[in-house]
Amino acid sequence: RVFFLLSSILVSYLGGIYLSRQPLARTEFHHLVLLVAAGMMLLVQSAHFVMLFVALETVTVAFYVLVAYGRNSVGSLEAGLKYLIMGALSSSILLFGIVLLYGIAGNPALELSSPDSLSYGALGEFIAFHPDNLLVRLGALLVVAGICFKIGAVPFQIWVPDVYQGAPTPVTGFLAVASKAAGFVVLLQLLKGPFAGLNELMVPVLSVIAVVTILFGNITAVAQGNLKRLMGLSGIAHAGYLLLGVVAFASGIAWAEGAVLFYLFTYLLGSFAVFGVMTLVAGSDDGDQKISDYANFAKEQPFLGGVLAIGLGSLAGIPPLGGFIGALVLFSAF
Repeated sequence: RVFFLLSSILVSYLGGIYLSRQPLARTEFHHLVLLVAAGMMLLVQSAHFVMLFVALETVTVAFYVLVAYGRNSVGSLEAGLKYLIMGALSSSILLFGIVLLYGIAGNPALELSSPDSLSYGALGEFIAFHPDNLLVRLGALLVVAGICFKIGAVPFQIWVPDVYQGAPTPVTGFLAVASKAAGFVVLLQLLKGPFAGLNELMVPVLSVIAVVTILFGNITAVAQGNLKRLMGLSGIAHAGYLLLGVVAFASGIAWAEGAVLFYLFTYLLGSFAVFGVMTLVAGSDDGDQKISDYANFAKEQPFLGGVLAIGLGSLAGIPPLGGFIGALVLFSAF
């Protein structure tokens, strides 16, 4: 709750700066931010798939509006449409996985079936007794795939660069940090809850996704000139690093969960430092910021240049900044 509260406060502050330059409604923006924050708090405390799906859709629908909030910008409207299409696809995959699990775990012909098979506890007992059932495995994989859409992991990352570029910069920061954090906390809860009996399946699958995600995010970012798209690709790489911590946790290293949460906090501070500077220096079209626009930036604005350097250094994992410490803890767990 503290994490999402802090994220919403920072987004609201940056949103005030963004809205002061745009002829857009201000009150509704802050209401949507509050709605997203509350939905995420409920999402990460869910112990029932109905609650999880309702909270997730509450967050997602509010994000559809926030991404397209800059209705005077073609880029923002295009990003909102792309996020709507991809978000609907991911929700469909997630819901199909939940339905499969509900159906198989509620089948009275199987042992330990339960009428409340959407509850984490009842479903976890059933899966632990039937870990090799094909529908159980397929349903669990579809649920994880739906979550991988939300965190931007390969091969479900196609929406990230375009949506990050088109969305208002404060909303981009909110998506990059809070949405990703919510997805990882839910993934950890599923792996230590209902999917605990499927660790032999989840560990190799998530390991492959993590490696490919890290490689894709870092390699494709090399030739990127747009700063917001670069941050999007950086977020994909960070999702891969966080997945390493999730794999370590699924492998039986209990303190890896704490390492993931610590990394998320360092990622929050580094990301909002960068997005904060981007919001302050952006012009009327904040989606068209290029790396070349920041030439001699430290000479012209030393304080903001220092903040940007620290934020980027932390995200890059340069010692002794927080991002380096977070990565060190995460890799130690792995």
